[in-house]
Amino acid sequence: MRAVKENREYTVTTDEQAAVYKKRGFDIYDDDGTLKEHGDGKKVSYEQYEALAKENKKLSAENAKLKKELKALQKADDGKKNEPAQGE
Repeated sequence: MRAVKENREYTVTTDEQAAVYKKRGFDIYDDDGTLKEHGDGKKVSYEQYEALAKENKKLSAENAKLKKELKALQKADDGKKNEPAQGE
C-alpha cells in the first residue's frame, strides 16, 4: 500500500500504519494504485462548494419537474387503461 499527500508518498506495510497516515491526512492507495481510503481532514474550497451548491439546486429543480411530468404521464396512461377498447 501507499500513503500519498501532496508531493509526499510513503510505502505502508500494515493496516495500522495506514490508519496512522490516514489520520494525518494521507490518502491510502492499494498496490494496484486504486484509492482505498481518503485521508482525514480534507477541505473543499468555498468556490467549489458554491459551484456544487448551485449545481445541486439546479438538479433538484430539474428532478422535481421530471417527477411531476412522470406522474402526469402515469396518470394519463392509467386513464387509457380504464377506457373501453375501440370496437367493444
